Amino acid sequence: MAMGKILARLIPDDPLIPLLNRDAQPAAVVATRNSPALSNVVVPTRPRGSGKLNIEPSSSKPSEELMRKNADLERQLRDVQKSIDELKSPRSHQQTLDLDSAPLNLSITAEPYQEGFKIPHLETYDSSGDPDEHLHTYQAIMRIQNANDAMMCKVFPATLKSTARRWYHKLPRHSIDSYSQLAKLFSNKFASQREIKRTATELMQVHQKEGESLRDYMQRFNKATLDIDNVPDTICLSALLHSLKRGRFLDDLLENPTKTWNEVNDRSASFILLEDFQSSKRRADDKQSRGNEQAPKREEKKKQKGNEQWGKPAEFPKYANYIPLTLPRSQILAQIQHWVRRPPPSVHDSPRADKSKHCDYHRVYGYNTEDCQHLKDELEFLARTGKLEGYVQKPHTQQPTQTHFVHEVDHEHKASLLILRVKHHISKTLD
Repeated sequence: MAMGKILARLIPDDPLIPLLNRDAQPAAVVATRNSPALSNVVVPTRPRGSGKLNIEPSSSKPSEELMRKNADLERQLRDVQKSIDELKSPRSHQQTLDLDSAPLNLSITAEPYQEGFKIPHLETYDSSGDPDEHLHTYQAIMRIQNANDAMMCKVFPATLKSTARRWYHKLPRHSIDSYSQLAKLFSNKFASQREIKRTATELMQVHQKEGESLRDYMQRFNKATLDIDNVPDTICLSALLHSLKRGRFLDDLLENPTKTWNEVNDRSASFILLEDFQSSKRRADDKQSRGNEQAPKREEKKKQKGNEQWGKPAEFPKYANYIPLTLPRSQILAQIQHWVRRPPPSVHDSPRADKSKHCDYHRVYGYNTEDCQHLKDELEFLARTGKLEGYVQKPHTQQPTQTHFVHEVDHEHKASLLILRVKHHISKTLD
């Protein structure tokens, strides 16, 4: 049935195609042969159980055109049958599915995969790294799964890519007999990418840098020793003594010599901890020192902020009652400037300040001198301390007023003394 469909696509109008249906009954075939339309046609038949076609001539002599067409048909059938047989061949199927095994010997490819084996996750090699490093990593991972030699050979191509994979496919067919042979070919092919091994004499060049901590230096020195194969402990010790900066650790090694490199690392640990502690202590002290240096700056900022407040009229009065004065405050200020405590230098005038108003006390624009609460408080202080006798209005009852003022002044004096005592006590306690 399948062969008939193939021929139907090749020769759609050929009258012989229906005869190739395997499911057709012999009677139908005979009837077809006896039909008038095909009396002169050579009919191909396939005996049951045979892969060959038999060409049986009809009762009449076929024409040359039909004979030529039958010959072409027979040739096409043979080609199709050959292609089908090749596709069904187990050997062809194995070659299609196992292209990576082409360089491997047939004895290796015939070896079945180990039960439960899992392909390892390994970074693929593209010829840009050390081939021996790749081999060591691959072998270590494969040993975990107890991979045999055949598995080592079969899985190895999966760890290659790019240039390395192309190299593998160019190996002669069935030329690899063992993993050791494959590993040797791989290592030799990419030998130019091997990392250059350091010599023991190069350890003498691993000096401790200026300002380098003991922790960082020992890590760097130990890494250098790992890059050298089979370096003796005595060489490591000599190089370390030659390259260490002067310090407690070097003095300890000179005073108490050691013969093993493991002991050197153990003894260095305590000195590393000591150095880390000292470094941390220095950082804390430096931070505190910077804080002490910034303290005056903070005080200066507070002072500046206070000075800025002088540039504004006070919002609230300092005293509950103010002594009546005989002259406006601006005139009194002009006459007793030597008694008045001048405010700190004020900030710059605001661009939005009213230029028609000016405070002579603060020397800024924005408000009048009479409206300055700071000046009002300052004159009140002078009046209560007896420094404005000529500018204070005389009350009708002088004595009670004087008693009241003296009582308030005495109260402020006692408060000032109390504050001074508290400050002195605090200062003495801190000392």
